Amino acid sequence: MASALCANPNDLRITGRVIDRDSGGSIDGAIVEARDANGGFVLATTRSRSDGMYVVPLKEDTAALLIVNLPSGQYAAFHGLVEASRTSQVRIIALSKLSAEESSWLRRVNRDRAQHHVPALAMDEAALLAARAHATDMARYGYLRHIDGRGTQPWQRYLAFFGIGRDYENIAAAQGDSWTDVESAFLAEGRSAHNAIATHYTNLLNPQATWAGLAIAHGTADYFDQELIAFP
Repeated sequence: MASALCANPNDLRITGRVIDRDSGGSIDGAIVEARDANGGFVLATTRSRSDGMYVVPLKEDTAALLIVNLPSGQYAAFHGLVEASRTSQVRIIALSKLSAEESSWLRRVNRDRAQHHVPALAMDEAALLAARAHATDMARYGYLRHIDGRGTQPWQRYLAFFGIGRDYENIAAAQGDSWTDVESAFLAEGRSAHNAIATHYTNLLNPQATWAGLAIAHGTADYFDQELIAFP
């Protein structure tokens, strides 16, 4: 009589490496969490090894939100949806180092949000790449618009970097002003009298936002880009 073999659901796993986006080198000690698909309770957690490898066990056909970050905050974090539908799913996670300006701006954003009793944001890899790309493009071609010269909208740029969630974008250009001046100008707008109208202020203090991308590019003027991401 023929026998059937059934794999143990606990043998299903998400495996991969955590690497530095620029150098390709391994990142040791990154915290890798699998949460339920809406970002709630933790299903499994581990850390990347010295070679960057990680293994996260999941039950079969479990959809999960994979979150990868370093406690030091030196790098952006990653968040993306995965599903354990086969015995091995390999996922390379590339993280970008934050510049001193980006790190300082994120601290200021979270300070401003705390003063308005809104939860803090974590820098998100996809949002950071989208913000850097748009700020650089605006600086290169000297324009200030949410839609770039190729007709790409903010949410499309974010999706192009495999981001998940709803994207709210703030942009600014200035000569001689720093990100601190831009942040202050966003806050000075206040809340619109018509609550249906989104402003820099309402985007910045959106209580549903949990992730951010912040970037600064220098050209004939300085260009600033904030991506605020709400997920789920």
